[in-house]
Amino acid sequence: MHLHRFFPIVVFTLMASLALAGENSTPTSVPIATAQPSSPAARRAAAILKDLKLNDAGKKARTRTLLETHFTAMQQWHEANDPTLATLWSEWAAKRTPPNKDEAAAAKVGEKIDAIYAGFRPRRDAFLASLAMEISPTEIETIKNSLTRSPGMDRTANAYIEMIPQFTDADKAFVRERFALAREQAIDTTTDKEVAAFFKRQKVIVEAYIDEKGYDYKKSRAAWVAKLNAADAAAKAVSSEAKKK
Repeated sequence: MHLHRFFPIVVFTLMASLALAGENSTPTSVPIATAQPSSPAARRAAAILKDLKLNDAGKKARTRTLLETHFTAMQQWHEANDPTLATLWSEWAAKRTPPNKDEAAAAKVGEKIDAIYAGFRPRRDAFLASLAMEISPTEIETIKNSLTRSPGMDRTANAYIEMIPQFTDADKAFVRERFALAREQAIDTTTDKEVAAFFKRQKVIVEAYIDEKGYDYKKSRAAWVAKLNAADAAAKAVSSEAKKK
């Protein structure tokens, strides 16, 4: 029997059984609710399902299974590969630390990190393909954004675009492409620290691009920060005046 047809029958049978049991037993103080997820994979899946807001019970259950299975496999992969990755990330950070800062050397280390993650790519691609059979492209975007919420693809790209008002459409497209890549890489991680590191690698590329185009990253960033601080101060002043009234 096809799973999509079978699932509602199972749900209906289970609900009927629970109803009959309720009629033949005395009420207790234990709430009828699903227990809180205990495993990291289950907790992560639950958080994403909260963002997805799926209304179809069958689709939600199947998506939960896909998420939990994938996150379990991801955790196992990281347990085997994190010792090597941790060493490489430390090396990457060291190459970017003054006084011996060398972005070209750091980029080479980044390539080694990418080579290790390439081993997980088939599993990730299969996961996304399975998701595509259950939920929409927009909902898959929601999952990717949920996994990389901090710092976030759009938020990061928008900050750089706002920072450089002289950006052309081509410049803006370049920035968005770099942080779209950061998100694609970061969805394979299990920690916020590594998510941030993948985004940082793309920030380095974007900032170099800004200088290459003659926009002067440091000067532009300083002006942008000053503008944000001025706006914040003005907002606080208005709020303070409103409270006095």
